[in-house]
Amino acid sequence: DELFGTMTLSPPAPEGRNTLRASLFTLIVVAKDTERVRHCQRLVNLIANKFPCKVVFIGIDSGAKETFLQQRYTTKVTGNGPNPVSCDLVTVTTSPDQLLRIPFLVVPEIIADLPAFLLSGDLPSEISPVLDLLERYVSRVVFDAPRLSNIGLFADHVLSLPNRAKYVDLNWARTKPWREALSMMLLCLTSSYGLVIAGMFAANWVVRFVWQEHSLIRNRRRFIALLALLAAAMAILIDVMPA
Repeated sequence: DELFGTMTLSPPAPEGRNTLRASLFTLIVVAKDTERVRHCQRLVNLIANKFPCKVVFIGIDSGAKETFLQQRYTTKVTGNGPNPVSCDLVTVTTSPDQLLRIPFLVVPEIIADLPAFLLSGDLPSEISPVLDLLERYVSRVVFDAPRLSNIGLFADHVLSLPNRAKYVDLNWARTKPWREALSMMLLCLTSSYGLVIAGMFAANWVVRFVWQEHSLIRNRRRFIALLALLAAAMAILIDVMPA
């Protein structure tokens, strides 16, 4: 209880509103210690509110002085629309010496014939006992590590994994706006045609973002990346214009 506290995906549905029960996939979450558990809870809230799913949350208390393994079932209501969705939440708290028993509790909770994903709040090397046992049951492993002390050791570990294509790093995904903006800047430097092509790409992105999200500044990283691309394009355009 100290590790998890109270996990709330959204407030209960008001009386008179229809509540549906559905799950698009099974989301298995593994996190160590209170700080990473709370961080992963926020991620689960964002995911479950948009995509109803069955959540199996595994919290590892690395500072536990006693051996324990607890499992708890609850039902949470997600979604902010007129018809909220009810989904299952299974919380498992354990001490590090009981990790080998985790698959016996988690595997039966995976919904058959639906995708299953594993979200890790730490590096794969730090949860390897659980990861090695559950990897075969999931289609994608997503990790959101707070730090990377040695990129060489981390790269060696990922390259040694038999199915490394299944792994996704959220920190790398968060840099996507900057990676795309940088690629467009390099395209602008190639020639005047590259400047035109990059401008067409940027205009298409702006129209799509405004159409889908009705805002350009909702995603601040993306907005700043677009401003940086615009500034770079203007500087290059001024430089190539004839005197």
